Amino acid sequence: MARLLYSSTAVSVVISRRARLMKQDRSNVSSALIMATAMMYLRLLVIIFFLDSTAGKSLLLAFAVLIILSCLLVVGLLHPLKILEMEL
Repeated sequence: MARLLYSSTAVSVVISRRARLMKQDRSNVSSALIMATAMMYLRLLVIIFFLDSTAGKSLLLAFAVLIILSCLLVVGLLHPLKILEMEL
């Protein structure tokens, strides 16, 4: 639970600085940046619900789509389809 308290902006800055050292591991770096952004969406949704539950309910679907798409993108980056890896 304590990990949810980190700033996604701070995490993105740290990841981008470390990315300079990890030039061979771009998919992991990209995945980490996307997950930091997905966490921002989740935290923002929680704050919106806390301040105005009606607004939170109306934004729930849009935020859920953003979070799910981000997670699917991360899975795609970390576990690419075998078809794409085959040489033609």
